[in-house]
Amino acid sequence: MKCGFDRFDYVSTALLNLYATHGFVCSADQVFEDMINRDVVSWNALICGYAYNGYDSDALGLFCEMLKQVKVGLDTDSRVDNSLTDMYGKCYDLVSARFLFEEMREKSIISWNTMIGAYGQNGYFDEAMLVFKQMLKESVGANAVTIVSLLSANNAPLDSTHSYVIKTGLDMDSSVVTSLICMYSRCGKTDLAGLLYMLMPRKNLVSLTPIISSYAEKGDMASALKCFKEIQLVDFKPDAVVMVSILHGFKSPNCVGPAITFHGYGIKSGLTSDTLVVNGLINMYTMLDNIEAAFSLFGGLRERTLISWNSMISGCVQLGSGSVHTGRGIHNYILRHHLEMEDFVLTALVDMYVKCGSIGYAERLFGCIRKPCLATWNAMIMGYGTCEMVKQGLEPDEITFLGVLASCSHGGLIQEGRRYFRIMREEFGINPGVQHCASMVDLLSRSGLLDEAVMFIKNMEVEPDSVVWLALLNGCCIYRNVKFAECIAKQILLLGHHNYGGFHVLMSNLYASTDRWNDVARMRKMMRDTGEDGFSGTSLIESNAFEHSQDNVSQHNNE
Repeated sequence: MKCGFDRFDYVSTALLNLYATHGFVCSADQVFEDMINRDVVSWNALICGYAYNGYDSDALGLFCEMLKQVKVGLDTDSRVDNSLTDMYGKCYDLVSARFLFEEMREKSIISWNTMIGAYGQNGYFDEAMLVFKQMLKESVGANAVTIVSLLSANNAPLDSTHSYVIKTGLDMDSSVVTSLICMYSRCGKTDLAGLLYMLMPRKNLVSLTPIISSYAEKGDMASALKCFKEIQLVDFKPDAVVMVSILHGFKSPNCVGPAITFHGYGIKSGLTSDTLVVNGLINMYTMLDNIEAAFSLFGGLRERTLISWNSMISGCVQLGSGSVHTGRGIHNYILRHHLEMEDFVLTALVDMYVKCGSIGYAERLFGCIRKPCLATWNAMIMGYGTCEMVKQGLEPDEITFLGVLASCSHGGLIQEGRRYFRIMREEFGINPGVQHCASMVDLLSRSGLLDEAVMFIKNMEVEPDSVVWLALLNGCCIYRNVKFAECIAKQILLLGHHNYGGFHVLMSNLYASTDRWNDVARMRKMMRDTGEDGFSGTSLIESNAFEHSQDNVSQHNNE
């Protein structure tokens, strides 16, 4: 400026672009305003700067202003089109994004990646895949950004995408490998994610974090902590995201010791100064039924975010201290502020009134729900099964608690299941039988608490039968924990429970979900050898007062 070079348009445009790309949007805007002659390049630079820095509405407004002022014949270039396509994608306007993309005279690799990313980020994987195939059809080579954009959709076919990555040599790009690791971890294929990580020439914290999170979600805290030690061995500094990923895994009573130790590590490393970590600790302690520790952490927070309040409220709910007066106050708050009475809100209110013993209020709200979901039905069943029976002087028996525990299992109600299993003995003097225990094992296994399920089986006062072991095996299959499943399978074989229906089918499906086809073939052979083909069965159909039974093996009808 001192030398007077700013009077040259190309110098001003370069300055504008410099400010915009480094986030100084106000300075870029000032340079643009001071320009005497603005050509299409200067307009493009500022529009791209707005879009790049997240000022989407300003970018669109400037684009409209440009169309009014730029002379006829000066069209926008691909940079502006790409920025606007990206902006529309971030604003969830995929119709406009696709229209702009189709109208482009020249589509660069950036244009294709932007359109694929717009679809992928909004969950439209099929459309993203169609754009990707169209791109390859037009002989436009994919790069690392293409694959990362494609993998941003949750339903990406990992096997075919991974194969393409290997064929094109993109498996040497760290961003592509990191995206593959994230997707494998999200799909529960943690072993494959770990193998990819081990093959990475340059390991990083971002790649290891989703693996830790996946192990923690499965309840496999031994593997999660082993990966955490790997971080320290390679001199990575764990951040708040890594710590929270592990904290979510401490949710069973036998994890109390390691959880407290890990809390101590957080204090020493200074990570507990991060609100995200404190919220994770609050949630962890509420899951471990240590509400006092959760309150202590909550009280020490300087800034209490919505997540902090939600974690604390959720913890109080899990504690089981019901207050119908407070519940009605919340109900009145919803009505006074005209909050939308969605079905999930009504279900929460039904559950609250049931737990507080107000079955009448729960019934009236239940009648307002057009299509009650499983959680709503479970809440009412448990309400009738406890509150109403006790009110009428009828004590629940073994069958009653069996139905309640089964409802908890299918509804994923961990805290409620634990509570009813406890009061069955403590308040009603009913000793749990093997079926009650099987329901508890099923509940814990379905929720990913496999370690707690094993400890529960070890502490059972009755001998576990095939139903108990198969419930645990089913949990392993749900979370694709092959190592754990094989250990359980050995135990089932040792006890001679392998001839019961379902064992071979579960193991075969588990191996198939993890692409272990040789083991699938082995299981299928064992099924044939034992006469359990997994397909035989009989259907019974009633028609015109006659019953027709059809055997799907012999394909004969008997009337």
